[in-house]
Amino acid sequence: MCRIINNDTEKVKLIENYFSPLDCVDTILRHLSKQGRYSYGLSEYCCVRMSEWYDKDEKKERSYIGDGNIEFIGYAPFFNEDIKTIVSNEEFIKWIKLYAEQYIELYGQKDVIDEYVNMIQEKLNKNS
Repeated sequence: MCRIINNDTEKVKLIENYFSPLDCVDTILRHLSKQGRYSYGLSEYCCVRMSEWYDKDEKKERSYIGDGNIEFIGYAPFFNEDIKTIVSNEEFIKWIKLYAEQYIELYGQKDVIDEYVNMIQEKLNKNS
């Protein structure tokens, strides 16, 4: 996921093999709206952290997005090292939009995806 923030399109293609962009957008939205496992509020910056341990049930590498204190769980099966990147809200929404564009191109559902992205943007604006 870090590579996407840095606009590495090859990594975007790799990610598509492992999980759908909609899963990413949906999970982030649920997390930001406090319907997920942890309550979470975005501050001025987001912290993206990749970790090398595996979930016992899922057998996949986990990644975390959080503000440094509270973590958001997603999956990034192909990362083998810890990475920590701080990005602005503007960069974060670019990253979400990149996932959304890929999903729409592959699977359609533009109205649904656009609604997710807009809701995420509203949350970011409200919390910045």
